[in-house]
Amino acid sequence: MSAGDYELAISRSGTPTMSYRGRFIHSRFDPSKEARRAAKEVPPTASIIVLAGLGLGYVAQALIDRFPGRKLIIAEADPDLPAIAGRARDLTGIFGNPAVSLMAGGSPGDVQELLRGGPAGGEIFRLEWKAAAAVNPEWYTELGQAVDETARRREVNARTLERFGPLWVRNLAANCGVISRAVSLDPWKDCFSGIPALVLAGGPSLEDILPHLEVLSESHLIITVDTALPAVLASGAKPDIVAAVDPQYWNTRHLDRCREGAGDALVLAESATHPAVFRRLGGRPWLTRTRFPLGTVLEDAAGISGELRAGGSVATAAWDLARHLGCSPMSIAGLDLGFPGGRTHYAGSLSRKLPLVWSDRTNPAEDRFYHALHDAGARPVPAAGGGRILSDGRMDVYAAWFAESALKLPDRLPSVVGGGGRRVDGMGMVSIPELLERPPLGREKAAVLRNIRESAVEEGAEGRLKSTVNLILESLANLESRALDGVRTAAKAMDQLKNGKNPGGAIAELDGIDQDILTGNGRELVSFLIQPLILEITSGAESDGGNPLETSGKLYREMADSAAYHIRQLRQAKTV
Repeated sequence: MSAGDYELAISRSGTPTMSYRGRFIHSRFDPSKEARRAAKEVPPTASIIVLAGLGLGYVAQALIDRFPGRKLIIAEADPDLPAIAGRARDLTGIFGNPAVSLMAGGSPGDVQELLRGGPAGGEIFRLEWKAAAAVNPEWYTELGQAVDETARRREVNARTLERFGPLWVRNLAANCGVISRAVSLDPWKDCFSGIPALVLAGGPSLEDILPHLEVLSESHLIITVDTALPAVLASGAKPDIVAAVDPQYWNTRHLDRCREGAGDALVLAESATHPAVFRRLGGRPWLTRTRFPLGTVLEDAAGISGELRAGGSVATAAWDLARHLGCSPMSIAGLDLGFPGGRTHYAGSLSRKLPLVWSDRTNPAEDRFYHALHDAGARPVPAAGGGRILSDGRMDVYAAWFAESALKLPDRLPSVVGGGGRRVDGMGMVSIPELLERPPLGREKAAVLRNIRESAVEEGAEGRLKSTVNLILESLANLESRALDGVRTAAKAMDQLKNGKNPGGAIAELDGIDQDILTGNGRELVSFLIQPLILEITSGAESDGGNPLETSGKLYREMADSAAYHIRQLRQAKTV
């Protein structure tokens, strides 16, 4: 593509239009009207809009006009086109808009960095300006794949937030003591540089490597996920690090009777990990920072630093820890991302045992195994060693995450042990005999692990945490009080309207309440719990007009309830 391939013209409406090698990118009659029509394809529920193709900026401007302040990412394959478009039209209202990000040229996958953040659970909508995308179809196809992968992850995260939000708050409050004695990740970045890592996930193929773990632990840093720990200990091996970041109670039951065997293995966790993890394992907590508001406030007070780029599963957290520590080469066993041989987990795992415990004559274990395998829409996908393996849409998200990670780490030789699992782009295969050929590490690994375990707690962390919790409680109490004022005042204004009275005084009072809430502390802590409601009522208001006072009343009520929930959990934790 070159500037000479583009040709500017004047449309019948008198505004500039443009063609590429004779093919018009915008209407020859009225580009602005055409762009407004295209912008109507975007649903009001979209919190992030990705516009594929800049053209002369007409569609971008139509989107800004329809959704002021909404996050807009413009992805354009040709790095020269923004300058060409800027000479044809004044685009300062687009490029100077703080809600707009421009990506011109480069790798289409880079859009995933721009898609980070935004409201929890917010919908991503990709609008492809087909005439512009036709100039470089391969680039825009890759862009679409990258956007769709991110959208799938956000959908999973949104469902997780809606389901587990209150649980995370409860866990965070209960873990204040854990946070005060935990180790940070940042000071230990690259501390195992050049040391091979072997990550152990809980898929069926884990069984293949178990007989060799004792020997492999002499030549590798062994990082195991919590679900695989019982099998690892039963093999006679001892892991160096146990990754246990799940907030749910039942996941902690994998760790029953593991405390003695795991010994002083470091416990990779989040501050929102279920508290039972730290009771069932005796090793020093090693925390990756959380993204939940309450957790970040508590971690700031304790001086916890360092966050992994985990992808929503314990295995991704364990893998990214190996990257953070500088390990090379990086290998993972038990990462099947599917169902080799029709199996969901390794033999002897809790997930394989529970259906047997709960089975009876009318509900046999075989039914549970069948539904676990087929209810998620399992389908054949390519296997790492050739052939096919059953997998499903949930595994697609994790496969995409590992592929993205592996493609950024070619120098670390990322690989999957064995070939029975799902093929992941960018990850090679390594055999158990090849792992066994790696030389022993000597005392180097043990010395670094000892230094991490014995590292000093940041001075004054416990006192700062206590003071922070007291300040949080005070702020939340004020927030709850003002939110309840808002509930009552919104109801009063609606009654006045219903009875034909002027609600001006009540609405002015609501303005004052809003100002108090927006300038006060505590709102960030409760906001993530009410994100599903915010998205629901925002989309409802935009699509059918809604009732502003009723909408405000719902928000005030949810905010008050969320503040009260935080207060109960923090007070209960202080008395434990």
